[in-house]
Amino acid sequence: MSTQVFLNGSVYSPADPFATAMVVAQGNVEWVGQDAGARSILDPSMRCTDLSGNLLAPAFALAALSAEPDQVADLLDTLTQAGYISANVMLTDSTGRFEQSPATRVRYYLPASKLNTGQHPDPAVKGIYCLDSAEATAQALEFATSHRLNLVAVPADDSVAEEFLDKLAGMDSLARMRISPCLGGLQSLDMSLIERAKDLNVSLGFSSDFDQSHNSYSHALSAGASAVLGSDPLRPPFALGWELMNRAVNPEQDDTAVSARAAFQSMTRAVYRAQGENNPWCGQLVPGAPAHCALWKVTELMVQTPDSRISAWSTDPRARTPLLPVLADDVSRPELVALYNSGQKLDKGNKSMRGIL
Repeated sequence: MSTQVFLNGSVYSPADPFATAMVVAQGNVEWVGQDAGARSILDPSMRCTDLSGNLLAPAFALAALSAEPDQVADLLDTLTQAGYISANVMLTDSTGRFEQSPATRVRYYLPASKLNTGQHPDPAVKGIYCLDSAEATAQALEFATSHRLNLVAVPADDSVAEEFLDKLAGMDSLARMRISPCLGGLQSLDMSLIERAKDLNVSLGFSSDFDQSHNSYSHALSAGASAVLGSDPLRPPFALGWELMNRAVNPEQDDTAVSARAAFQSMTRAVYRAQGENNPWCGQLVPGAPAHCALWKVTELMVQTPDSRISAWSTDPRARTPLLPVLADDVSRPELVALYNSGQKLDKGNKSMRGIL
């Protein structure tokens, strides 16, 4: 795998908010910075990509998506077209083929109610999910722990969420860490339960229509809880990509708005952290992180926050805040130009990339 050099664009990276270039080696980001620095190391053995002024940013990751086994291929095509490189797919059935995609990195979750705990799980299976606290049996939790499978609990209401948290609190802290537990499909959650989940290192997965019920997502972020956006373990997503992010940045109720930076992290790095990804940099374009990224044609870049005073300061060069696409009704949404899996551009001949390259 030859070294890949990206030049002449805008690279969204906390390592250098003014980056215009990125170097990828062995599938990982090796360096981000200015064009001049990248050009100084170029040699004939390297592949060079001109970004043509477009935005290179971490590709989206989807926390949870419900699917029948025979629906997976079409759903993955939809995700790819929205700029997703990773998805946690909650199968409604524990049997069937675990289809993989050339574009989207798929992690399958099986229903705990249909587990065969006497059988070793397929390598494509990365987790289990429970629809009721009764399904989170000691046997199911032990199975998840011994095979290092993630656990997603899908509570119907706050009382069920509390029951799940009670069971997780009864686990050894090391065992709990091994299953990286998450409450998924949330629209709202009581503030006391948000605090308790944070104390137990339980991630909170908010559904794509989170804004239809209270302001729990913004409260979770304010409390410092691990919150991901785009968790729909029981149904198709209401919105994806930039449209979902727009619902968080420009909600109907102004007091529930969050910054674009926070929403973007909830759809990238936070998803990997919630599933216990070994590489702590995954979901960012920083040295050492996998180069899972998307190239976007954008109209305008800026820092969007609910507080105009913060926005004004954040655009000052001294704030060193990386810029994201403007999300507004009168501004066109970013247009996907290309997807890169570990720095490798996905071939537009692949079914999952047709129509977007």
